[in-house]
Amino acid sequence: MLLSRWGRIMEFLALVSYLFAGGLTGLLADLFGLGGGVVLVPLFYISFPHLGIATAFLMHLAVGTSLRHFGDMLPHYATFGPRGQRSSGTSRCCP
Repeated sequence: MLLSRWGRIMEFLALVSYLFAGGLTGLLADLFGLGGGVVLVPLFYISFPHLGIATAFLMHLAVGTSLRHFGDMLPHYATFGPRGQRSSGTSRCCP
């Protein structure tokens, strides 16, 4: 009973730390132009052992998880371009 309760507490703390780190990453990116890897990779490296991940894979998994966001970013970049504006072809049909 104690281990299952401790596990739930650790999962909750991990969720809270990930939400906090996401907010901090967004704030630092907006204010200073720092990328997410500066904040997220150390957080992942510290928190993954508490989630039961083997120590041999920690750095690879932390960097890979952080780099995964580039795949999510590419379609947005293709749509909005480097300045965050729609391309001229889409601006005619989508105001």
